[in-house]
Amino acid sequence: MALSPVWLIAVGMLEECVFRGVLTEVAMGRPSWEARILVLSLATAAFALSHLFFGWAQVLAKLPLSLTALAITLVTGNVLGAAVTHALFNFRIWRYQRTVRTTAVTAASRATAS
Repeated sequence: MALSPVWLIAVGMLEECVFRGVLTEVAMGRPSWEARILVLSLATAAFALSHLFFGWAQVLAKLPLSLTALAITLVTGNVLGAAVTHALFNFRIWRYQRTVRTTAVTAASRATAS
C-alpha cells in the first residue's frame, strides 16, 4: 500500500526540522569547529540510517539528499529551503512509484486479456 503524498511531504518536513533544525543548532553551539563537524556528520549519518527499514540501498541513496539539505540550511541559516527540497524529493519519488505501479498493472491486465 502506497502512502499519500501529503504524508510523505509532512514526514520530510518533520525530518528536516529534527535533523537540520534541532541537530544543526546543537552542532553550531559546540565550541570548536571539530565538534561542529562531528555533530553535523553524525546527524547526516543518523538521517540516512533512519531509512534502514527500506534497505541499505536507501540509506546510501539518502546521503546526497542529507548533504544537500545540510548545505542549504548552513547557507541560509534556516530549515525552510531544506524542508521544501525534501518535500519536493519525496513528492517526485511518490509520483515515480505511482507511475511504475500503474504501468505494471496495465501490463498485467493486457497479459491476462490476451
